[in-house]
Amino acid sequence: TAYLLAEKMRIELEGFSVDIEGFADEGGQKGQKDAPKGLIEVRYALHFKTSASLDKVDKLAGLVEKHCPIENSFKNQINMVRSGITIE
Repeated sequence: TAYLLAEKMRIELEGFSVDIEGFADEGGQKGQKDAPKGLIEVRYALHFKTSASLDKVDKLAGLVEKHCPIENSFKNQINMVRSGITIE
């Protein structure tokens, strides 16, 4: 997504990466009845390797966030379906 959008914006992007951290309520993992069982927050930092201005990169970051399939999956609460089990 980042590379395609950078190309459309005429930004030469030499590299792109994302650091992601997920935070869960420990009570949910320990089986406490009223505690949430999944992630309660996901934080991320976008890293761009480019000579473009901060203003252009900030606009690119906004578009990446808007069109990112992973971020949109979290926001839209997609269904998760197990497709099988493998034992090796």
